Formats: sequence, C-alpha cells, structure tokens
Amino acid sequence: MTSPLEGPNPLRPYYVPPRIGDPLSIASANVTKPGPNSTSTSTPISSNISSFSILPDLDYSGYVSDGSPSVIEVFKGLLDEALWKYTSILLAHPFDVAKTILQVYNENAVKDGAARGHVKATFDEDVFTQAPSDSDPDELTYFTSTTPHSLSYRPPSSLRTTSRSNRAPSPPPTSPHTLSIPTPAILQVISQLWTHSGAFGVWAGANTSFVHSILTRTLTPFFSSLLSALFALPSSSTTLPLSATGASPSLIDAAYPFATLSIAIAAAGLVAVITAPIDIVRTRLMLTPPSHPPRSLLRSLLALPSWSCPINLLVPTMLHAALPAIITTGTPLVVKGKMGINPSAQPITYGALVSAASVIELICVRLPLETVLRRGQVAYGFGGPGDIGETTVPVGAYRGVVGTMWSIAREEGWRSGEEEVVVGGKKVGKKGVGRRKRGQGIEGLLRGWRVGIWGLVGVWGANVLGGAGKGGEF
Repeated sequence: MTSPLEGPNPLRPYYVPPRIGDPLSIASANVTKPGPNSTSTSTPISSNISSFSILPDLDYSGYVSDGSPSVIEVFKGLLDEALWKYTSILLAHPFDVAKTILQVYNENAVKDGAARGHVKATFDEDVFTQAPSDSDPDELTYFTSTTPHSLSYRPPSSLRTTSRSNRAPSPPPTSPHTLSIPTPAILQVISQLWTHSGAFGVWAGANTSFVHSILTRTLTPFFSSLLSALFALPSSSTTLPLSATGASPSLIDAAYPFATLSIAIAAAGLVAVITAPIDIVRTRLMLTPPSHPPRSLLRSLLALPSWSCPINLLVPTMLHAALPAIITTGTPLVVKGKMGINPSAQPITYGALVSAASVIELICVRLPLETVLRRGQVAYGFGGPGDIGETTVPVGAYRGVVGTMWSIAREEGWRSGEEEVVVGGKKVGKKGVGRRKRGQGIEGLLRGWRVGIWGLVGVWGANVLGGAGKGGEF
C-alpha cells in the first residue's frame, strides 16, 4: 500500500488526504531502516510534538479571541463597572433615603394632638349649646331677668373633668435635627433633609449602600453555583440576575427550570440573611443625624451586638428577598413555558407582560415587606435591642409582619373618611366628609411607589437603548 506522501491514489484521484501532524515527523516515522532479521521497521512519532504541530490546520479564531486581555485591561473594566454602579447609587440615593424615612415615620406622634384637640373643641361646643332645662316651656317666666346673657350654663364637675381629660397633651421637646413632615412626600422629605443637614443628610449611607449592593451581586452567583453543585445542576444556568426586568435566557433554556429557579431563590434569601448586619447599619445611617456617631461602616458594625441576622428579623428579611425573586425570575419562565410567548418572536408582548409583573411585584410585594423590614430594623436597635437612639423622625412600632401592616393601615395616623350618599334608599356614591379615620390605609404601606415606578421606567429605557442593535431584546 502506498503512503499518502507518495502521491494520490489512482482509485481516488480527487481525494485530498488531511494533513494532520508534522510532515517531517510523519516522513521520519515511515522511513524504513535495514535490520538483520526484518526488511523494514518504523520508528514511533516523537512524544514532544506540540498540539499546534499535530493539528496545524484547525482554526479556532471563531471561538477564541485573538489575544487574552491583559491585567491592565481587566482592572480597567472592573473600575469602569464600579464607577458606573457607584454613580447610579449616588443618583438614586436621595430618593432611597426619603423613602426609608417615610416608611418608618410614625404619624401618631404629630397628628394625635391635632385630632384630640378637634375632639375637645367639638365636645365643649356640644356641652354649651345643648344645656338642659328643668322648666316647662309653657310656663311663664315670672322670676327671670329680661337682660340677655352670654353664658347661662356651667357643666357639672364630672363633665368638666371629662373635658379636661380630652385635652391634647403637650408635645415633647423636639431635637433640632427632627424633620417636620406635614405631608408624606418624597420631595418634601428631601427638602427638609437638605435644610437641616445639607448634602451629608441627603446622601447619608451612600457608601454603605454601594458595599451592600456589591456584596449582594457578588455573593448571589457564588451561592447559586454552590447550591447547584450540591444538587448536581449545571452551574451556568443558576447564575441569574435578580433584576426588575426578568430572568436571563439561561433560566428559560435550563434543563431543570423549576429546580434552577428554586436554587436562585434560596441563594437570594441566604445572601439577604448574611448581609443583614450591613443592611441594619445602612438603615441606621439614613435615620440618624449626621452628627450622631459612628458614621463609618466598620465602626457601625463593631457597635452592633452581633454580626448575624437577629431572630426577630429572620422572617421579614427572607420574605423581602425571596418573594420578589420568585416573581421577577419566575415570570419569564411562565410567559414562555406556559403561555408560549417567545421573546425573540414577540418582543413587545413579552416585554409588556414582564413589565406588568415587575410593577405588581413592586407595589404588592416589595414595598409592603420593605416597610415591615425597616420597622423591624429600627425596633431591633442600632446599639442593641431597644437602643434606638436619636432619629430624624419619630419611628413606628414593629409587631411582626402581619401586625405591623395592620398597625400602619388601621392604627397609625389619621386619614379623611368617606360617607355613602343614599338617595331614595339606593346608594349612589360616596362623598368626602370632615370626619377623620384612624390609620394610614393602603397608602401607608406604599410609601415611595412613584419613585419605584420611575426607577423601573429608567431600567426599561436603558434596556431598550442598550438592545437597540440586538434583535429580540427588550
């Protein structure tokens, strides 16, 4: 049999054999050497031949870049990403501080006095306008004077005691750092902070927020990969960005999507529990005056009684991390897997459904749980259980997840009531009246929802502009 190096096979004139290996090594391997007992022997190929010389015709340029990035390029990329993240936090931090203040703000400390004063004035007016009379209205007044008088009735001592008991208590002395918030509005709180503390109050805790965000984004993929390795799942499909725009395509195309979703949610809850002390410090820096030490992250952590998540905050912390993750990462899976809407074929419909789910997650899940969590962090204390210290606003009580929501909606503060309008025995509508009701209503659990909506709009706009040149992205 002729060797391929000797020429083409006459039976296969158009066949070109592949050139694998070094031609010199192949030629030297097929050279016949004379021997005493055999006509020819072949020497083996040298073992020190590199892979590039064995497979010289294979082209990896489509799979591997021309050159690996240098250390300077890697460092520059990380620095650019960190600067972008820090800038975004600085832009959104004043609104975050104002939202946190409104979430823990106790309106009872301010509005109870005004409400009780209104009750007292109404009570005194009723007493003096409805004075009792023992005389018969038909009897002639022989022994009464005809001169008018302004006040002819003095209530009994029991009524006077009751009237005095309804007086509004004198307000406690306020600190010069206490904010005056007549109307719970984000811009009004920012204005008050700027007036009292300047830039240090508006951007209080910005560095701690940046550290908390970086740790969350770093530890979430790490624990996702760790849990996927423990449960024998592909690690590449569990590194999911828990953003407001939905899950990545790796979750949708995963071999075990629901198991992968469970691992991502468990990783989010675990990271929230680990970073709970930093979140407590972040809340403390937002709610205390800038002159109240300590103000650095390390010293504030050292002032905490423990570097672990408190037991009474374990449930709201995990719910605040896990429930939003279920909605944001599970919605794309349901939209594509159950409803059959492909993001590449129907990008507008897919984006609209994911955006609607993000709004529902923000209003119905994230903001109420965040309000409860902030109340719990304040109730835990910044230097120990019950050690709240001086805050910029009077803070509300923490009574568990359900109890705190009920207290905010039905007990704290006052709101205007409504009365049903009945015409001919039928209810035709409602009208606002001067009567005031206890509680803040649902609005008390959704402080800052407008800012959250604008944040989602900004994220969607950035995604649209960033994916303008990529088909099928929203």
